[in-house]
This record gives sequence, C-alpha cells and structure tokens, in this order.
Amino acid sequence: MNIMKPGHTSLLALSVFLFTACSENPVADDHAGDDELNIELSLSTDHVTTLTEFELEVEITDHNGVPVTDMESVLVEYLFENDSEWSPVELEIHGDHYSGSYMFRSSGEYYLRVSGTPHGHSDLEILYTIGDPLNVDRIHQEMGGYKIEFETYPGHVSEGDEAEVKFFVSLEDHDGHGGNMMTGLHAEIHATDTNGTPVAYAADEHGGPGVYSSHHTFTEAGETQFEFHFENPNGQEYIVEFHVPVSHGH
Repeated sequence: MNIMKPGHTSLLALSVFLFTACSENPVADDHAGDDELNIELSLSTDHVTTLTEFELEVEITDHNGVPVTDMESVLVEYLFENDSEWSPVELEIHGDHYSGSYMFRSSGEYYLRVSGTPHGHSDLEILYTIGDPLNVDRIHQEMGGYKIEFETYPGHVSEGDEAEVKFFVSLEDHDGHGGNMMTGLHAEIHATDTNGTPVAYAADEHGGPGVYSSHHTFTEAGETQFEFHFENPNGQEYIVEFHVPVSHGH
C-alpha cells in the first residue's frame, strides 16, 4: 500500500512499514524543493517487551529507490499512552540505512513516528507518523506451569529513586499466556543493587489478585537484580530473576 501526502507538499513519505503493515497517517511538511522520499521503519522483533533491548531500522529512499544516506539526523520518536511529549531515539547511519537500539521500561501502548533533518536543512521535520500504536508487554518468565510478569513503577529509575516492584503471577494456559491469577502465595522479593548488598522484602499481595509487590530504593547506578521466591500450594519453591537498569541522576 502506498500512501502519498497532499500534492502541495514536497517532502513525501510514500510508504512506512511496521511489522509489514502500512501506516495510513502521513504528516505533511512545507519545504518546497525537497525530493520525494520513501520511509520504511522496521523493528528486530514482532513482540516487544519491557527491559529487553531491540533494534530499530529506518530505510529512506528517493523516488528512484536510491538510498538517501546524507540526512543530517534521523530519529524514531515515541509517545507513551499517558504522556504528552514525544521522546527521541537517535539513529546512526549504517551502510544504506539508519539504525539504533532501545529498551522500553514501562508496558503499554506507544505511538511512533520517524523524524529527520534533511541534508542542508537545520530544522527537524516529521517524516511520517505510524497510525497504529505499538503494544509493549511486561517482561516475563515461565516456570512450573506459572507465568510471572515483572514491572517497576515508575519504569525508568535513577540512583536514589524509590519504586514499587510488582510481580504478576498466573497459571499458563495452553498457548503459554497467563490464565487465572494465583492468589494466596507465600512469597518474598530479594533485591541486590550494584554494590552487591542484598535485601529481602515480604511480597504483599495487593493491587489485584495474584499481584505481589514491595518498594525498593535504588542506591547506585548500574543494574539491580530482583528475585521473586514463591511456593506453590504443594510447597514447592520457585525462584525467578529479573534485572533493572538504574541511571545516573535524573
């Protein structure tokens, strides 16, 4: 499917593909004299989860299909469902395309767009906006017939921050997805910050059935390891582990 912007514009995004689907929400600009462009966005995975790095790739070609590699800058920008400001992911030129890596810290829906500064220009321009949002799921592990999802609130944490740490425990269904939430589990949360000092918390069940949580203060930048220890109704113990990147300052 090729979508063309209104005829009075000159910097055209003819087709954008996200997971092989076409966007139908082009955004116009008013720079006369620019070449007609095709913008193609692809992600290295078709299932994006929090705390998991993935690659973004943008291919820009002119109306003859020749790669455009002289852009001053190319960004993939995202807008979280509850936010009002777009955040940038800067891409670098690699051969005939632009690419970069990113990791989402919070689950939910994100709107994406491709922006760039054409060669010889000084202003960043919106090249194309993807119509359908990208769904980002919580990172999870499956063990002993259980699905354990993990998330911190807020998702992005810096040294000195306090965050709520949540584990969502459910029975796996036949498709490997979470089914009934598991209530009444005896559980603990173990945290180890970059300095190696461990701390253990009782995992209280609140925020919904099968949701076990506590609060943790992140003492140092680097990475904090969280372990969720729980027993099934038969007394068998399970341990799952997740890692949270911690930034310097704010």
